[in-house]
Amino acid sequence: MAKKLRLFVAVELPEAAKSRLGKVIDALKDIRGIRTVRSEGIHLTLKFLGDVDADRVEAVTEALSKAVAGHAPFRLELGEVGAFPTLRRPRVLWVGINGDTEALASLQSDIEAALEAAGFAGDDRSYNPHLTLARVRPSIRNGPPPPSGKSAADVLKETPIEPGTF
Repeated sequence: MAKKLRLFVAVELPEAAKSRLGKVIDALKDIRGIRTVRSEGIHLTLKFLGDVDADRVEAVTEALSKAVAGHAPFRLELGEVGAFPTLRRPRVLWVGINGDTEALASLQSDIEAALEAAGFAGDDRSYNPHLTLARVRPSIRNGPPPPSGKSAADVLKETPIEPGTF
């Protein structure tokens, strides 16, 4: 049985952007039922592949080389905070992406197509670029609002994200 690797294609953020996001993550840590991500691990996912046989890594690399060819560098910016599905009943807390989002969407689409041509499963959902900050435990998101203290929505509204590009 081949060894499996959990793979995804992502844009690595510069340390300055991770530091700015870290302030928001730190503010969320004290809220009951919130599981934050590590700020040093924040990334912009372009394609999640899941568990892939280790012997297919070369096919992934080749597909990605083809997909990125011809794409010029572009700039992205940290956007507004939000939640899936809504801030009233959040499941995932995130920061959106601004800047040259057309170039980002084009790159993501080419990566999706190249990996699909290489035999990897496609994704029918539309690409929604975001940076995950935290996940909300089901017991919290399906239950009543916190009796006291701040909710995740309150913290996100009150904790500004310093502007920055990457």
